[in-house]
Amino acid sequence: MEPRYNGWMGIDNIDERLERLTRSAETLLAVAAKHDTQIAANSSAINDLRILWNDIAQSIARLVHTAELHDRRLDNHDDRLDNLEGT
Repeated sequence: MEPRYNGWMGIDNIDERLERLTRSAETLLAVAAKHDTQIAANSSAINDLRILWNDIAQSIARLVHTAELHDRRLDNHDDRLDNLEGT
């Protein structure tokens, strides 16, 4: 028996409709599983980047602190030199 066109994907045979719906559902499940895997990988990568960013921020804070200490030390040397020249 040849399926007749009835407006729903051109198929009148219920078995053919069920087969197509089943294939569509299986395809959607496969795509969803693939996306879940990609989301998990991306979440892991984002977490790794968050940790790296935190490490970089801490390193920058230490460098700023070191630069401030050196700046104060240089200011103290300038003051001492000014005092030497004034005497």
